[in-house]
Amino acid sequence: MAVTAVRSDTSRLWLEFIALYLLAPLALWVFLPYLNLFGSIAVVTMIGIYLLVRTPGFSLRELLDVGRLRETWPLVVGLSVLVALIILPLTYFIMGDRFLILLRERPLLLMMIWLLYPWFSVLGQEILYRPLFFKRYGHLFPSENAAIIVNALVFALAHAFFERWITFLLTLGGGFLFAWIYTRTKSFSAVFVLHWIAGGIIFTSGMGWYFYHGAIGQ
Repeated sequence: MAVTAVRSDTSRLWLEFIALYLLAPLALWVFLPYLNLFGSIAVVTMIGIYLLVRTPGFSLRELLDVGRLRETWPLVVGLSVLVALIILPLTYFIMGDRFLILLRERPLLLMMIWLLYPWFSVLGQEILYRPLFFKRYGHLFPSENAAIIVNALVFALAHAFFERWITFLLTLGGGFLFAWIYTRTKSFSAVFVLHWIAGGIIFTSGMGWYFYHGAIGQ
């Protein structure tokens, strides 16, 4: 009976994983012209939060533990500098005269992106792809390294609807980075802030054009 129960739980978790991390992103990609992007993301995020709260061993206090951020800030700062050193030259090479375009031409919009982006985008993504993924589904994979690789791949898949190779590569690299820092520090606040800064750097550089859903197909 115990073995049957374990198998039943594992099967259910795999079905949840496939629905959340494979079918939902693919459905968003296919049906995006007929769906409200932010409404769809909000629904999936709420489902993820519900599942996370029901995950044994998880406490909402983990999402609010800023103490861990104080312990990990040198790592966050160092990785943020590394992101800037990669993104800024890459954007200059790819974007040409659009490099730093928001900073030069629409600084107020850029400021609003920095202020609102973490709450309307980063927060939901990080809840779904870090604590929910690793605490509820991480044990489905043979090792932590395997889980990190899968996490990066499904994180990139979640951005496939942008239909840009550069978006896929950046989110794949970001997925590895965010998964690595989360598994090493066990700090949601640290990975949230790092994602916030990395995204802000991307939008400041001009590369944010590829992460703007209004630019899909252009």
